Formats: sequence, C-alpha cells, structure tokens
Amino acid sequence: MGIILMTLNHLMLFSDLSMRFKIMLIVVSFSACLLDILSSWLVRFVSADFAYLKLSSMVFEQISLVALIFIIIKSVFMSDGKPAIYEK
Repeated sequence: MGIILMTLNHLMLFSDLSMRFKIMLIVVSFSACLLDILSSWLVRFVSADFAYLKLSSMVFEQISLVALIFIIIKSVFMSDGKPAIYEK
C-alpha cells in the first residue's frame, strides 16, 4: 500500500491545488497507512481494543485514496476548467 500511496501522492503534487492542501493530504494519507499497518500488530500483541484504531485508520486510508484518485483524474482531464483534450 505504501508504494501505491507514494505514487498517487507524487502524481497529486502536479495538480493545481494549494501547497498547504497537498501537504495536508500527503500527511493524512501516509499517517493513515502507517496506523493501519501498526494497528494490526497492536491488536495481535497488545490488546484487541486496538481494533477500533484499525477500523478508523482503514477508513481514513480509503477516503484519502479515493480523494487522491479523484484529484489525479480531474487534473489529467481538466485544465483551468477546460477539457485538456480538444476536439478538432
């Protein structure tokens, strides 16, 4: 999942969003991924109560993935509100 996030975040950096929003999305997506991986180990070796952390981090991870994919697709096909591919 880390490689997918790194690739999507790298592609998202080329979008027209503000730098503050880009940094926020990168931090949230990688933090959610790290917590998702870490919480599996916490559930196994510490306590089953960390299952709630696992569920919430997985949800945040999936939401950030959908947001990244949406931003990338919009950036590829739309440029300044006009379609990037013009009909001749």
